[in-house]
Formats: sequence, structure tokens, C-alpha cells
Amino acid sequence: MRLIFTTLFILSGFTSRYDYGVFEKVLATRQAGLTAHDVGKVNAYIDGFIAVEDCSLINKEVMACFENGCEHLLVVDCAGIADGGRTWMQTHSIAGEVDPDTFKEHKVEGESLKMHLYLIEYTHRYEYR
Repeated sequence: MRLIFTTLFILSGFTSRYDYGVFEKVLATRQAGLTAHDVGKVNAYIDGFIAVEDCSLINKEVMACFENGCEHLLVVDCAGIADGGRTWMQTHSIAGEVDPDTFKEHKVEGESLKMHLYLIEYTHRYEYR
């Protein structure tokens, strides 16, 4: 499958990460329709998951670019107001929290992990046979 898409820059900042297993639980809950923001089937070309501040981005695809490459991620969670998540992200300039494997792949020892996020606005999927 070949993907062709356009992107729209949405923000930059530092990257945090979820612990192992957390995104899987959030994804299962959202796919079961148990929250206000549902997530559909995860396509095979998705490299990982991300949580951002803006809940309207849930179930959207983003391109997360780090110093050593980019990942095609699915937004599956957002910052909470009641638990202080939104304030924490804003105070510490956190652009998003990624899955642990994505974080590990792009983290350089002793440095903060910076990220630029691009919303994927339009995607063409071509399947060649």
C-alpha cells in the first residue's frame, strides 16, 4: 500500500511517554464506545499512538517528527482538565505523549526529546497488485 498525504503543522514542543500497556487500555475503551471520543480500527500503516492536549484530535492521524525521523501516529487520548493533565502539558511545553516504543526509538541519552506535530489532512491510499 502506498500513502500520499498533505499535512498541516499544528505544534512543537517536548515529548513525554505513556507506560507500557496504557495506550492499549485506552484504545480498547475508546473502540468499545465507552467514552465521548471513539476510535475506529487501527490501520496497519500506523507506527504508534499519541496523546495530545486537544481532545478534538482523537482518532486523527498525525506525523510526529523528531530529530532522527518521523512516525505516523494515531491520536487516541487527550489531556484531562480534572486530573491536571492539560495544565501539566501547557506548563512543560509538552506537544504530546507517545507510546513507549516510539519514545525509546527516538530518545537520545541525556537530551530532551523534541517533536514537531503535523496533522494529516488528506490521505490517498493506493494498493498496487
